[in-house]
Amino acid sequence: DDDDPLCCPSMRAVERYRLSEGTWLQVADDAVFVQALQQAKYQANALDGASLPRVVQLVNGRYGETSERGRLELTLSRYALADLDREGDQDAAVLLSSQIGTQQVTTLTVMRNESASAQYVASRDLEITDNVQRLYIESDFIHIDVLTLGETDPPCCPRTRITQRYALDGDTLIFVDEVPAAEPLNFDEQAVGN
Repeated sequence: DDDDPLCCPSMRAVERYRLSEGTWLQVADDAVFVQALQQAKYQANALDGASLPRVVQLVNGRYGETSERGRLELTLSRYALADLDREGDQDAAVLLSSQIGTQQVTTLTVMRNESASAQYVASRDLEITDNVQRLYIESDFIHIDVLTLGETDPPCCPRTRITQRYALDGDTLIFVDEVPAAEPLNFDEQAVGN
C-alpha cells in the first residue's frame, strides 16, 4: 500500500496479462482503472460560452476553474465498466456533470482501458441533468435510466422511468433509442460518492 514501509508490504496484488500480436500486455486491475478514470483527461464541451478548455485533467474525479461567468465545476458522477472494444480489459462509460451558476450539462464519455490508463474515445452532451437513476452496459449498448415527466405525472414530480441507449460506432457515440425502462439482467455501475 502507499502508506506501507518498504520492508513490509500489506496488500496482495494480482496481475493479469493477455497475449496481443505476440506480446504479453498487462491487463489492468479494475480498481487501478477506476483510479485512472478519476485522474484522466476528458474532452469537455463549453457551457454556453463558458471558457471550459477542450481537454481537462480531473483530480480525484473533479475539475474546477473560475471564469468571468463564475465558478465552473466538472465532476465524474457515475461510471459503468465493460469490455467495449473486446480486447480483454474493462473499458468505461462515464457520466460527467458540468455546472456553472445554475446551468448544468451532463456528458456521456467512453474511456478505453489501455494498460491501466484511461484514454478518451468519444463523448456526447445529453439532454438530462440530475434525474439519472442508473448507468450500465449490456449487450454492447450503454444504457442510462432516467426519471422524466410522464403524461400522468404531476409537474412537480417526474415518476416515469425511461432508458436511453447509446452505442459506440468507431470513435463516435450514437443515440440508438429511448424506451420504457426495464430492469437489466446484470450491470456494473457505480455512482461516485460526494
